[in-house]
Amino acid sequence: MTLLLEPEHRAAQRFRAGQFMMPYRWGIGEIAVSVSGDPTTTGDLLEHTVRAVGAVSRALHDSPVGAMIGVRGPFGRGWQPDSAAGHDLVIVGGGVGLAPLRPLVLAVLAARTDYRRVILITGAGTPADLLFRDNQADWSASGAIELYQTVDQPTPGWTGPVGFVPEPLARLRLDPRHTTAFPCGPEPMLRFCAQTLQRNGIAAGRYPSVLGAQHAVRHRSMRPLPTGPAAAVP
Repeated sequence: MTLLLEPEHRAAQRFRAGQFMMPYRWGIGEIAVSVSGDPTTTGDLLEHTVRAVGAVSRALHDSPVGAMIGVRGPFGRGWQPDSAAGHDLVIVGGGVGLAPLRPLVLAVLAARTDYRRVILITGAGTPADLLFRDNQADWSASGAIELYQTVDQPTPGWTGPVGFVPEPLARLRLDPRHTTAFPCGPEPMLRFCAQTLQRNGIAAGRYPSVLGAQHAVRHRSMRPLPTGPAAAVP
């Protein structure tokens, strides 16, 4: 699910696409969670998409509206999509990798005329595991993004490709001189994507990392707000 967090004390929260925060529940612990909101908007709210897989993530996932959550960050260099202006963009999200990529997609859409082709490849274990399904459908329907989805295990009603995200990536016809890729997902996926991009003649420097020094570290107390169905993620 996606948590919409409002600070206890108003103060504009700036972050870059690809950065992460360290939310924590007192007495339980803290974990790194990517920011999944829109970096082009100003305001005080933060969005974090959380899947309940451990003690801390479950405590965050189950936090009622109005509960107090601690937040440290943001951390990491983040992506700077404007560095790829004039290029084709290939954005590849495997599993929960689309959560940190969503701010990048939103930033690119806000400046869509700065880029040539924008290609989004997303993959998940099953169709139900695809993140931000409504967002993906809207982005594709707008014509601003070429969307390719794939799943490991199809379920009844799934008519799309079956396989891993490097497979649709390998089928793309790309301009190696003017393509920048932003892959995010499990380490094996990143390795195979890098190999695929290199076979297409795209140098390693054209798929930026988000790792690096922390940026504007803050300690804040925030409270979850109600979120509508569009914000919910399985």
